[in-house]
Amino acid sequence: MIDYYRLEHEHNFAKNTIVINWCLLNICNYKCSYCPEFLHNGSTGFPNFEEVVNFCSNIIEYYDGKNIYFEFTGGEVTYWKDFTQLIDFLKTYKNVYVGVISNGSNTLHWWDTIKDKLDHVCLSFQPEFASKEHYIQLTKILSNHLRTHINLMLHPDYFDLCLEVVEDIVKNVPNISIALQPLLKDFGDDMYNYSVEQLKIIDKQYDLYGSKVKWNKDWPIFRGSMKAIGKNKVINSSAHRFISEGVNHWKNWKCYAGIEQIVVDTEGQIWRGWCKEGGIIGVIEQPINFPKNPIICQRDFCHCNFDIMCTKEKI
Repeated sequence: MIDYYRLEHEHNFAKNTIVINWCLLNICNYKCSYCPEFLHNGSTGFPNFEEVVNFCSNIIEYYDGKNIYFEFTGGEVTYWKDFTQLIDFLKTYKNVYVGVISNGSNTLHWWDTIKDKLDHVCLSFQPEFASKEHYIQLTKILSNHLRTHINLMLHPDYFDLCLEVVEDIVKNVPNISIALQPLLKDFGDDMYNYSVEQLKIIDKQYDLYGSKVKWNKDWPIFRGSMKAIGKNKVINSSAHRFISEGVNHWKNWKCYAGIEQIVVDTEGQIWRGWCKEGGIIGVIEQPINFPKNPIICQRDFCHCNFDIMCTKEKI
């Protein structure tokens, strides 16, 4: 990695888009060993539809005139019975986009009925539970209708299965962006123990897989790779590479979490990012005091892909 003083979005659409990353529920049909229990134990139940809609309306009003991307996650949000109704509501607004982070396990019929309502989907292949055949078939259904990204969750014990999936998709499915995602234990700071060969594959994944995907679509990119800007050089990198290379450190840098993005947890609490730097900024049931300025990061590690993908400046 070069010596750089600024990290910013590579894609212009991302620069002009506010992202609301909302963990709507912690109910999930999977119980992955590398996932913290609080993300799948079902303790919060399903959200209140009216509360969700009211908060979305407040967000749309506050950011009037800007692109707003609502990205919903869980748990497994596609099993919430009101989710389709929520999407229908949001899509009545201009400049409002909707995406979902999902394990893709809902039925192919369900996805087929929803595919033209979504703007983006991130499908996480969870190898301890997922069906390889179902997952690959789902990418074929979605990839010609909306921006589709796949995260292969690289548990070291299932590394070869993840490679089988990505090799099949690269060969047979167009319009797919790909990340071989190294895992952090309990979503913390420590990465799983990968072999030297596995780390080489993670490092070279674009050359091995991403560069071979065939594209004939051009959709907006809401979040993606970042530009590291140095004095004499600029390079593009991705969240998973910052993590795998161990260079996800921006302590004492100015971070635009809270300006370019906010996150909402399963309790309806609002934060700048999943790092929770700066403390809670509100709850969805009450008026929000939105941040006006970036924050000076005090964390040793930036462990979350989403938090990595916002502007940062060296002081």
